[in-house]
Order: sequence, then C-alpha cells, then structure tokens
Amino acid sequence: MAKSVSAYTKELFLSGSHSDLTIHCGGQDFRVHKYPLLTQSPWFRTALSGAWAKGTPVGTVATLTIEEDDPEILKALLKYFYIPTYDDSTRGTLSPATFAVKIYAIADKYDAKALCDMAASKLSKSLDPMNDVEGFVAAIEAIDELTGSETLWDIVVPKIVANRKMLARKKQFTDLLHEMPELLIRMMEGDENEVAQTVPTSNGGYDSYGGGGRTLG
Repeated sequence: MAKSVSAYTKELFLSGSHSDLTIHCGGQDFRVHKYPLLTQSPWFRTALSGAWAKGTPVGTVATLTIEEDDPEILKALLKYFYIPTYDDSTRGTLSPATFAVKIYAIADKYDAKALCDMAASKLSKSLDPMNDVEGFVAAIEAIDELTGSETLWDIVVPKIVANRKMLARKKQFTDLLHEMPELLIRMMEGDENEVAQTVPTSNGGYDSYGGGGRTLG
C-alpha cells in the first residue's frame, strides 16, 4: 500500500533521509531538506539562495549555523515545515501558553505566518489566569522578552483587565507589575477600550459590547 504524502514527509523529517541541508543549533544537528524550508519561509528562501548558497558545491550537503535559538523550539518549527499542524508534544515542563509564545516568536522570526496564527490561537485558548497565575505570568514575561508582538498583547491585556481584581491579590502578578511598569499603561489602555465600547441606552442602562453581552444599569 502506497504511503500518503503526509506520511512520507513525516518520515523524511524523522529520518533525515536524502537530506541536503544540516542546521547546527545549540549543539544539535538537524538533517533537513531545503525544499520545505524554501517554499514556506521567506527567511530561509533568502538565506539559502543568496551569496551563502553560491559557495556550496552542487550535490553536497549544505550547512547552516544558527546559534541564537533554542534548539527544541527550532526543531518544532522545522517539524511544522513538514507537518503543517501545531504540535506542543515536545514542550516539556513549559506551560502550553509559554510554549505558544516561544513558537510564535520563532515563527515570526522566520516568516512562518501560518504558524504564527496557530500559536496565537493556542495562546488565547490556553491562558487561564483564574486557575494558573504562574503560567499566566510566565507567558507575559515570555512575550516581553522574546517578541513584544502587539498581536499577543492584544490577547493578553483583555484577560488582565477582565481578571484585574483577582490578579491584584496575587504576589506573582504584583511582582510582575513592579518589574514591568509599562504593563500598567497597557492595562489602562485596555480599560479605556472597554469603557469606549459601553454606550448608554434609551432606558438609562448600558449596552456593553466589550464583554460580549448586554449589561443593564
């Protein structure tokens, strides 16, 4: 029975069979194939077709050294180029939210836009300040350290605003505010947006569009 294309590409990734590119990162070597990288990442397309590529003899396995990335996160990115789904099976002790931020950051760096969207969606679903303040704070720290993406802040800040009374009683969060005073500005801006979406009604109450429902005063 013939293998499906997805099964074949998964096997190529896992085995490194017929690899024409070795990526060195953090003491690990990843035997990969140029084609999936070229077709899905403008960053790799530029890196593998510029002056660097001209110095590689035809028929030889090219090498590329990337020192600044976490090898496990890079591996997840490379796997995505072969199997285009979001996979956090290798996140280890990282919370789902923090792992999603790390995946977003590396996908953004290497111009893998579809994976950015998947990671942002995963972050939105996995953030749970009510039940996991530690994971929530870790995700915020990761956003600030790794990416600063407004897309991710737009996911996190409304959750802070919606849970601000509870978070104000949590030492992990108040410590974070001391370390990141700019977060207070984002919270105030989030409050302003919430108020701006609340308009008076003819009966003296209010329609609140920011919370997704109708609140009558």
